[in-house]
Amino acid sequence: MIPIIPILTSIFSIGGSWIKGWTERKNLKEQSKTEQMKLELQLKEKVMVARINADIDIDKINTENMKTSWKDEFLLLIFSIPIIMCFIPGLAIYVTAGFSALGGTPIWYQTIYVVMCLVIYGQRKLANLFANKFLGIKKNEEDSDES
Repeated sequence: MIPIIPILTSIFSIGGSWIKGWTERKNLKEQSKTEQMKLELQLKEKVMVARINADIDIDKINTENMKTSWKDEFLLLIFSIPIIMCFIPGLAIYVTAGFSALGGTPIWYQTIYVVMCLVIYGQRKLANLFANKFLGIKKNEEDSDES
């Protein structure tokens, strides 16, 4: 007669070892995925912090440069001239004609001028939004390009 109990014990022992090993491998795989996700989140956080710090540094540099620059005063003067002309009898017609002529310029020219003014006044984020809208770039496309 064949000793069945020792054979069954061996089979269950081998099966139990296999199941235990399979469970451990599965747990290690899940832990690895979790660690990878944590590392990716940490990397994204570091990239965001770096971008924010870079934006702050650029804004500081631009603010320092504005102290010795005349660009913002020049733009203020350019934008003020039509308003002043509207209050001088006989000149309002030239303001109207000028804006009609400006309306006839290509959209790309108008966009460049608006973006340039926004950048000069330190509104880079607003300039990016405006330019992206003109170029038809959606926020998701912009994020995927930067990554």
